[in-house]
Amino acid sequence: MLEKIKKWTGLEKRNPYINEYFERSNLRASIYMAIIVVVLEGWMLKELTDIVLKYHSTVEKMRDPYWLFTHYGRYGWLFLMGVIILIYTGFYFSGKKVNRVLGHVLIWVFALSCILFGIYVGYHDYEDGEQILTFLTMTTFTLCLLVWRPIISFSISALSFGGFYYLINHHLEVSRATRFNLLTMWIGTLTVAVSIYFQRYIEAKKDENLEIVNKHLRYISDYDELTGLHNLRYFTIHIHKKIKEINAEGKEAAVLYLDIENFKSYNDRYGFGEGDVLLKKFATIIKEKMDEESVARFSDDHFLIMTEFDEGKKITEELSKALRELSPNVRLELKAGAYVIDKEDEDISRACDYARVACNETKRRFDVSFFVFDEKLGNDMKRKQYIINNIDKAIENEHIKVYYQPIMDSRLGIMCGMEALARWDDPDLGLLPPYQFIPVLEEYHEIGKLDKEIMRQVCRDIAESKGTALERVPVSINFSRIDFDLYDVPAVLLETAKRYNVNCDMLHVEITESALNGDMEGLKATMDVIRREGYTQWLDDFGSGYSSLNVLKDYKFDVLKIDMVFLKGFDTNPETKTVIESIVNLAKTLNMKTLTEGVETKEMYEFLKSIGCDMCQGYYFGKPETHQRIFERIQKKEIDV
Repeated sequence: MLEKIKKWTGLEKRNPYINEYFERSNLRASIYMAIIVVVLEGWMLKELTDIVLKYHSTVEKMRDPYWLFTHYGRYGWLFLMGVIILIYTGFYFSGKKVNRVLGHVLIWVFALSCILFGIYVGYHDYEDGEQILTFLTMTTFTLCLLVWRPIISFSISALSFGGFYYLINHHLEVSRATRFNLLTMWIGTLTVAVSIYFQRYIEAKKDENLEIVNKHLRYISDYDELTGLHNLRYFTIHIHKKIKEINAEGKEAAVLYLDIENFKSYNDRYGFGEGDVLLKKFATIIKEKMDEESVARFSDDHFLIMTEFDEGKKITEELSKALRELSPNVRLELKAGAYVIDKEDEDISRACDYARVACNETKRRFDVSFFVFDEKLGNDMKRKQYIINNIDKAIENEHIKVYYQPIMDSRLGIMCGMEALARWDDPDLGLLPPYQFIPVLEEYHEIGKLDKEIMRQVCRDIAESKGTALERVPVSINFSRIDFDLYDVPAVLLETAKRYNVNCDMLHVEITESALNGDMEGLKATMDVIRREGYTQWLDDFGSGYSSLNVLKDYKFDVLKIDMVFLKGFDTNPETKTVIESIVNLAKTLNMKTLTEGVETKEMYEFLKSIGCDMCQGYYFGKPETHQRIFERIQKKEIDV
């Protein structure tokens, strides 16, 4: 209850922002009041002066000196106060240093002067039987243009109207109508003054909230919210100064891209909240070791540092040691990539990307934690960019080709199928092998475009083979794990096959073992749809991953493709044959056919045939070739179908 009383009387404690808002508001209002007062009182002073001059130039009797003194005094005082207020507010709003206590005093004196002026003139007007408009105008003028706390508005208005009523009633008893009019005017003026106060208070709160939001936006435009480090935007704009300082010392400037390896495991063990705490602690360590203007958070657990190139590796080692001390129970490693800045005006965003590419290179080399961007990486980046920029054009201009590698029936020694493999016959770069463009397309989630095109060309080639020796040779098509995330694989497969009138027994769906990580239930559901439509499913690259047996347990496949890595050391490692034979027997137990990749010699083929491996594939039978070349080999009896 007490708090409500304080609120409605305006006695509640206001924060500095709201107090300043009211102060600025009243000072703005006082400018308009002062201008009006200066103009009006200046005009009245001129009129008085004209009266004095008129009496001096005629034989008329001069006005009473007391009359002149009082009139000059009150008009002159208000005129002077108006001028002082204008001077003070001019200094205040121009940003010059002013005494704010003096400002409050001036506003109070100015307001009381206006009210007293109104009472004085209104009283004398009432004596002369005239309207009391001056009193009402000056009181309303003061209480409604300047904004006061409700209790102050009540006090000023009560004293003003009460004092004025006492004076005029003392002179001549006022009528009931006059009393009623004064009471009505007092209530109306007070109500408006209080209403303006609360409206201004609401405006002040909204303005404060907006200022808080804007301050936050200004902060996050330059700083990372979590760590307090500068963000990438600020880093790329302002880091040129640091580069100039390093170059001025005759040293090379380099941007370091830092990546906390295994941070996901930390989050999995302790939760994201503790992960954020660790990032903040690590950011504090970076700030302690480096100039704050030289560091930034790139994203997630990635950071940027601008430093001397010669100091880069040392800094990385020191930070890596500190990072390990932060997490003794989860092994965190700091990987770093460096890019040397060639020119002071170099594009910093591009430099950061180059450093990131160098950092990614360390993840492929387990014994390396610091790597410098070099010409080879630069060429790789250019090739990647070329691939991403030109994949659409390559498909449109039919630079993407399908090459077919024979799949042989081990027992009969004849071709029983083919695997469709992508090649990129680029007019500028020549024939690109799959390992150069497929990983790039997967990384940038563009692989779906390639696999759809391969699917289309395979169906077209099958359709064109009708009536030839290849009419009944099925083709296996590889699908990336990312395909299942990018589009509805079964729907596209069915639509393409229907368009070229290709039966389901002519197409086999190959899914690599590594693709079976992630959304297991979603992938299972999709594979069930493919199986219901009559397509056989092959598990490609079996044994290349770390969860092969789990894959056999969790998924159902028709054919098991044994990765070529098992045939390495075929002639030197006696365990090779034992392992392959065990896999073939396991597949038979699970009612799966087997196909071994990488067959390069007759000895390999004879061994696989002897252990009951159903199919073989490899250079011993033929390298991947165009559909036309495969057809020609069949015609020449080089391959039996």
